[in-house]
Amino acid sequence: MIFPVIFLFGVLVKETLCVTGLDAIQRVTGKTFRCLIQNDFKFFIARVWESVGKIDIVGIENIKSARQSGVQYADGYIFPCLRPGCAPAKNQVEATVNRLREDKAEIGMLWMDIEILEWPSNKEENRRFIEDMVTQAEAMKVKVGIYSNNNNWEKIVGLDWTAMSKYPLWWTNDNGEANFNGFQPFGPCGVEINLNWYP
Repeated sequence: MIFPVIFLFGVLVKETLCVTGLDAIQRVTGKTFRCLIQNDFKFFIARVWESVGKIDIVGIENIKSARQSGVQYADGYIFPCLRPGCAPAKNQVEATVNRLREDKAEIGMLWMDIEILEWPSNKEENRRFIEDMVTQAEAMKVKVGIYSNNNNWEKIVGLDWTAMSKYPLWWTNDNGEANFNGFQPFGPCGVEINLNWYP
């Protein structure tokens, strides 16, 4: 499966031909965001739903802080809860979007984090779960992207599943360089961050 847009995830990458940004799960202050902006960071992505089945309050506050500090583009990502007893996929998305709106934390896109952690072995069931997340987000008029890589995708839904190929892909690659080396088609400022870029 080939995704139309690819966001590369790397570590401490700086290129002049790409737009750099970050994602972080710990609290980031307005002062730190302003420092990052001065160092050419243009976007921020926050976790807004945790894999334990609850809203990530720190992530939502980070989005608001990023926006107030002048970060032009801010997105959120859902790390879905897959344990027995977790809310259905659509309810997790609905709760997330409602809370973002309630707290006036404006995002451009909501990324569905599809990586290995507690996913059942039933690929058909996993596909339905992802479809339910995406369908709910779209029903709430939220732009959707997929966060994954070849290894995760293969184990969770299989490389033959192409239903999500129309959505932007945030591809993970920890090679420390702003490039697409290693990509396989498939279905500074005192803060610890994951640096991101897009062409």
